[in-house]
Amino acid sequence: KRQIHIFERIDNIWTHKEKLSSPEGPQNDSFGKSVSIEGDTIAVGAPGLGNGAVYIFEKNNTNWVFKQRLSSSDGAAFDNFGNAISMDNNTLVIGAYFDDDYGFSSGSAYIFERSNGSWEEKQKLVPKSGYYYNNFGRSLSLDNDYLIIGSPGYLAGAGAVYIFKKNNTTWEETDRLTPSSTVQQAYFGNTVDIENEISVVGAWADNSAFIFSKENNIWIEKQKITADDTFENYTFGSHISIENDVIVVG
Repeated sequence: KRQIHIFERIDNIWTHKEKLSSPEGPQNDSFGKSVSIEGDTIAVGAPGLGNGAVYIFEKNNTNWVFKQRLSSSDGAAFDNFGNAISMDNNTLVIGAYFDDDYGFSSGSAYIFERSNGSWEEKQKLVPKSGYYYNNFGRSLSLDNDYLIIGSPGYLAGAGAVYIFKKNNTTWEETDRLTPSSTVQQAYFGNTVDIENEISVVGAWADNSAFIFSKENNIWIEKQKITADDTFENYTFGSHISIENDVIVVG
């Protein structure tokens, strides 16, 4: 039985408060494979359930209550919808990196928006240059009107990331970023994060991460970072997070 666990900081101590299970009961659904929290809302991915699902929970006084189940409008079995999720204000982005619009595992992502307390699918995103095994949607991160989506299978595992920007009510692809230097099959884009027009992208098979910054409307690679004690198969760059002037790399 898969669960997620809620911790809250009370008097500077993180305390276990609650655990949440799939509203549809125990099954092989990968419930908790991905999670995202924004205010009093939690989204939980379950990509192993059919074509995948995402469950929305909201805080009611002191308890978290199931509110809504999300699925893609055109989903197929094994799309892995819900493998990656990112929520910002009233927008939720959900990856489905096994989707096959451009061939097997080319990948996609879905935009949901909340209106009057209910989440509705608004747009499906695929890259302009989609191809089989690209795994677009394997990772993603949302920050205001910017969205970065990883495609680590691009060019047989070299990897790429795509930048989308919201234009009125529509999300539009503006850039495709690739690194200046990696090893073959670096899987650049296996993890991503974006904040204040700074993007950080992991390339775990290269034991590295890359920092991009938007300057004069152009995304520029600023730096490649590595650990000072990396060794073969270290997988530095498997997970990434940025907050203000701090980057954390796993």
